[in-house]
Amino acid sequence: MWTAGETFGLALGPSLYALILTLGDYRSSTDGSAVQPDSALTAITVGFSVVPALLILASLWWLRRYTLTADDVRAALAATPAPAAPTSKDAR
Repeated sequence: MWTAGETFGLALGPSLYALILTLGDYRSSTDGSAVQPDSALTAITVGFSVVPALLILASLWWLRRYTLTADDVRAALAATPAPAAPTSKDAR
């Protein structure tokens, strides 16, 4: 579940940031000659600060539902059969 969420975030993040830059009228340039309007500078700031903070706050909704306790782990371990001891046939 963690890997799926991480992969989703890594795929969604650049697209969301590109959308924010587009809405801020960001002007790309390969030689650095593009003058950015104030809206683009605001979009850069929002994309690197406000949006990540909001996404982290939203993730707390899922994290608060995580209720695995030490007792749960012990119960799961007790219900799992122990692996069989290796025999001389296993060494071959």
